[in-house]
Amino acid sequence: MTRIGSLRSVALLSVAVACGPAVGGPDGSPPAPSPGAPRQPSPADTSSAKEAATARFAALRDALAARLASSGTPGGALAVVTDGELFADGVGVRRQGQSEPVTRDTVFSVASVSKPVTATALMSLVQDGHWSLAAHPTTLIPELVVSGPWPASAMTTEQMLTHSSGYPNYADETYSPFSDPSPNAISSYLLQYQDLQLDFEPGSQFTYSNFGYAVLGLLVERLGQAPYAQVVDDRVLSPAGMTTATFSHLEAQARDHAAPHMVVDGAVQTYPLYSTPFFEPFGGLYASVVDLAKFARVLFPMSGVLEDATTADMLSGRLGGFMGLGLFLEPSPAGVIASHSGSMGGFLTSLYVVPSARFAVAVCINADWDESTTEEIATQALASYLGVQP
Repeated sequence: MTRIGSLRSVALLSVAVACGPAVGGPDGSPPAPSPGAPRQPSPADTSSAKEAATARFAALRDALAARLASSGTPGGALAVVTDGELFADGVGVRRQGQSEPVTRDTVFSVASVSKPVTATALMSLVQDGHWSLAAHPTTLIPELVVSGPWPASAMTTEQMLTHSSGYPNYADETYSPFSDPSPNAISSYLLQYQDLQLDFEPGSQFTYSNFGYAVLGLLVERLGQAPYAQVVDDRVLSPAGMTTATFSHLEAQARDHAAPHMVVDGAVQTYPLYSTPFFEPFGGLYASVVDLAKFARVLFPMSGVLEDATTADMLSGRLGGFMGLGLFLEPSPAGVIASHSGSMGGFLTSLYVVPSARFAVAVCINADWDESTTEEIATQALASYLGVQP
């Protein structure tokens, strides 16, 4: 708002206070609405809108159920946030051959949807003055050393958040993010792989980097002076009300959780949930679709978790406009669409958020052989509720 606009608002408010509230006519009837005043929705309007939203959600749920049945996927879950309401439900079963149903609260591995959660925790720390996007992670992580023409100190935090730092996606084929379960795994990895070279000059291009987000997880840990998972819980999960979300595979297994299903040598196999501190920042979150819907609300205006200026920074396009901070962006008539997907052996997830429309959709399934399911259901939701197609 301009200064003139602000002064005009203050003046109008002063007049209203001075005159007092409007009263009815001599017979006690309510005053006629002023010309041009917006009509307030009646209870019938509100009820009709909710019925329409409920019907849209039921159609989406049925579409997900049909898609899972046709592909042989055991189960999935869907959540939609629209008009201040959160709709969520599950379809199918948690584990093939068993009867326990997927519910709205069933926990899935959301894989790379962990990245925008990491970005949000880091931006909370930036918001509170503990760090800046222009700062170099090497300041707090001296073991972050690389070889080659560009030093690690050339990378900024913003570049790492937007996958434009040049930090390699993986070290080599011999290193697994699950190989070291110790709490110092990321630091140990950095000490071990200091002969790595950046893929390109920082800031010059885009290459998706899982291990770059591992470094950001270590940065969150050192800025927050506590283990990564604790800092993220304190700054994102708990404030957002993500009550079933966790980075602990043991906690996830103790809850209503979906089993992963994947095809190995022509046969469907499943395995226990597992994660490590190294994996947490870029792929280790377990969450329900309700948790993801609540996380999406963090990106809405006046969320109470992030300040609007911080959210606007996260949703500001970089690299030609397609990349925000931890989120992929694309324009639409309904507003900027922010999204991220996740894929981990036996799980697929899609999250789409349109903050200006206060809309979000999250889809999770517990098999990975039909890779387009979650994306297609999510985009169907965008078309149904907002009339947009990414």
